[in-house]
Amino acid sequence: MAGHFELFTDDQFHIRFQLLAPDGSVLAVSGPFGDKRAAADAIIQVRECAGTGLIQDHCRKTTTMAVPKPDLALELEDLILNDGKLEDFVENLTAVGANIVNCDSSDTACGISINRPKKHPIKASSGLLARSLDQLEDDFKQGPNLTALIEQRTVHASDLSGDDRWPRLARSATERGIRSCLSIPLEVEGPNQAVMGLTALTSDAFSRNDIYAAEAFAEEASRMLRSALRITKLTETVHDLYAALEHRTVIDSALGVVMSQNHCDHDTAFKILRSAASSRNLKLRDLAASVIASVSGDTNVYFHFDP
Repeated sequence: MAGHFELFTDDQFHIRFQLLAPDGSVLAVSGPFGDKRAAADAIIQVRECAGTGLIQDHCRKTTTMAVPKPDLALELEDLILNDGKLEDFVENLTAVGANIVNCDSSDTACGISINRPKKHPIKASSGLLARSLDQLEDDFKQGPNLTALIEQRTVHASDLSGDDRWPRLARSATERGIRSCLSIPLEVEGPNQAVMGLTALTSDAFSRNDIYAAEAFAEEASRMLRSALRITKLTETVHDLYAALEHRTVIDSALGVVMSQNHCDHDTAFKILRSAASSRNLKLRDLAASVIASVSGDTNVYFHFDP
């Protein structure tokens, strides 16, 4: 059989191989495989069957190749629905990312960082390598993830030991065993920023097809992450609203007590309560709770707003 075989990842994240003619043209493309090992085993079988016609067991002509319906979107949607917290969703997302980009390194890790204004950043990773790189970037304020985030482009470091873009980080990273890095910004809405970083123990771990697969996954992950951020924002808004209404209930109850004791109207009672809170350096809600507790004789006063 003339030509040679080449592994690649298609746009639906499936691992395949193609048979190339000596001039580089594609003779046939395989069906999808679960991982590179399965694809390699199939290549061996095809080679053994060369000349017997059994090549059709694994390959079919590109003009008739059918692409299976992707299930990645469904998997990510399930993650959103099943994970109650944004942090849990992002952590599970890193595990999916590490599996999608099945490069040649024996220990590939995926990390995702999200920055939200006035909120603590969310950092998740599928392995120690990604956590180590993230910590080093926090320490040195430089690195592939930060560069990808600032410049909004894919950043690839094939071998950190010879990379002078982040000299201080590169030295510490290689000491920890990190050799290859691939960082891709995630497209999220508004002032939020997010980046996905892949790390590997070996140099040149991420091939061109691995980079394509990672970028395709990042696009899908971005869409799901936007949905998760919207859900989280709405949930936080509802919680804040309920908390505000509960606080208002406490204050209104305390105002009733002050009005009764001082035989005054609502505005006067509010001025009295606010002045007392200011002089005692207390929050208005806390003082209101103490007023109610002093009247009821119960120090464990609890107010709940039932929508």
